[in-house]
Amino acid sequence: MKSILSLIFLLIIVIISVTLGMQNSQLVEFNFLIAKGTYSLPTLLAVLFGLGLVIGWLLTGLFYMRLRFRLRHSENKLKKLKEQQNKIQVKNETMAITKAASSSEVIKG
Repeated sequence: MKSILSLIFLLIIVIISVTLGMQNSQLVEFNFLIAKGTYSLPTLLAVLFGLGLVIGWLLTGLFYMRLRFRLRHSENKLKKLKEQQNKIQVKNETMAITKAASSSEVIKG
C-alpha cells in the first residue's frame, strides 16, 4: 500500500513538473567542460535531474551491495564460530564424562 501511494505521489509531481515546464519554454545557454549549447530550460532541467537521479541510484546501489556483502561475510563467520563453539562444548562434555567415569572406577577399585 505504501509503495502504491508513493507511486501516485511521484506521478502527481511528474505531471505538475511537465505542466509547468511546458509553459516555460525559455532558451538558456549551457556551458559545460568541452562545449556549450542552447537548450530549452525544461529539457535541460529534466536531463540534469534524470542524470542526478541515475547517479544517486548507482551510488546507493553500490553502498547497498557493499553492506550486503559485509553482512553475508559476517553471517558466515558467525556460523563458523558457532560450529567451533559446539565442537568445543561436545569435547568438554566428553572429557567430563570420561573423567567422571574414570574417577568412579578408582573409587570402586
